[in-house]
Amino acid sequence: MKTTETDWLEQVQKKTIRFKRKYSLLVKENLEPSGITPFQLQILWILQRNSGMGTTQLAEKLSVKPSAVTMGSNQLCKMGLLNRVHSETDRRQIRLDLTVQGKKRLEEAMDLHTELASEVFSCFSETERDTLFQLMDKLEQNIC
Repeated sequence: MKTTETDWLEQVQKKTIRFKRKYSLLVKENLEPSGITPFQLQILWILQRNSGMGTTQLAEKLSVKPSAVTMGSNQLCKMGLLNRVHSETDRRQIRLDLTVQGKKRLEEAMDLHTELASEVFSCFSETERDTLFQLMDKLEQNIC
C-alpha cells in the first residue's frame, strides 16, 4: 500500500512529538541529581556564554515570556547559582550572572546531559550522525 504525502507527514509529526516527549523526560530524569530542571539548565547555559544578559534578552533567546525567565532566575538565585546585578547607570536594568557555584553546577549538569545524549545517539554510526545533522540543519534553514 502506497503512503500518501498526508500520511507520511502525519507519521513524521507523530514520531517527532513522541521523540521530543521521551527525550525531554529522559533529560529531566537525568538532571535530577544536579538539582536543576532542563529550563534552568538552558538559562545557566545561555548566561555562561552571554554573561550579564537581562531578563528580556534571555527570554528572546529562549523563545519564552520574560515572566518565565523571571520565575526560573528567581529559583536559581535562591539556590545560589545566579546573581542579579543592578546597572550602575539605570537601576531598573538588571543583569544576570552565574555565581561560582552556578558555574560548577552547570558543568556537572552538562556532563550528565552530554552522557545522556551520547547514549541516546549511540545507535547511529558516524555517517548516520552526520546525515542526521545535515537533515536537521536543512529543516532548520527551511523554517527560517
